[in-house]
Amino acid sequence: EPDPKEDTVSETEVKRIIQSIPMFSNVGMGDLVLFLYQTGCRVGEALALTDRDCSFGEAGTAVVTIRASKGGRPRTVYCRDHLIVNGEAGRVFPVAYRTFLTRWKAAVVSIGRPSLTPHCLRHSRATEMARSGVPLPTIARALGHRSIRTTMRYLHAGDDDVRRAMTGCP
Repeated sequence: EPDPKEDTVSETEVKRIIQSIPMFSNVGMGDLVLFLYQTGCRVGEALALTDRDCSFGEAGTAVVTIRASKGGRPRTVYCRDHLIVNGEAGRVFPVAYRTFLTRWKAAVVSIGRPSLTPHCLRHSRATEMARSGVPLPTIARALGHRSIRTTMRYLHAGDDDVRRAMTGCP
C-alpha cells in the first residue's frame, strides 16, 4: 500500500478541501491550504511566517522568505499576494499546528480522501512543476532540497504521464 504522504491531489481536490475547512479568526484556513499548495512549503514553515518574511514584487506576486526551513537554510518562494495577510501579532497564518491538522483531517474525510496529509500538497506542487517541464534542479531549489535524489522522491508519475511521454500527446 502506498505511503499516504506520497499521495498527490489535483487543483480540483484542493478546492474541495478548502471548501470543507471552516474559517478561523480573520484569516481563512483556505488561504493557508492554497499557500501550501502553491509554494510546496511545509506546514511548520508556513505557520512560522511573519510579516517581515513577506514583501510584494511584481503585480500580484508575493515574495516570501522561508527562514524556519527543515534544512536550516533560508529560501525564497513566490505566491499570489492575496494569500499573504497580516494576522495576529504579525503572523501570516495565525493558527496553531494542532488546530490546522484537526480541521485538515475533517476536510479530507469529508471529500472521501481520509489518508491525505498536508504534506501531499508539497508532493503535488513538485509533481505539477515536473509535468510543466520545470527542470529538476529548479524544483529542488524551490522545495529547499540539497539533493535532487530527495526531490525525485516527490515526483509521482501516473498512467497519463507515461502515456504522454511515450506518445507525445497531451
